[in-house]
Amino acid sequence: MQKWEYTTLSNTVLDKLKWKWDDNGKTTKEQSVNSRLDEMGRQGWELVNISTYQSNGYTSMYYFYFKRPIQE
Repeated sequence: MQKWEYTTLSNTVLDKLKWKWDDNGKTTKEQSVNSRLDEMGRQGWELVNISTYQSNGYTSMYYFYFKRPIQE
């Protein structure tokens, strides 16, 4: 039976092209959405869901949920 590992990235929008990413408190990067998602894909992560956090009627944070098979 396939086993999975999971990770979550959160981010805040700096401007339309740059977002500040937080990898569960491990690393912080400023890069575009496409660049960050491409990087995660190259590491074997599959995007499975996106959710948002809203404050005062505006989306202030996005959460990206990933999974990848555990190599045994």
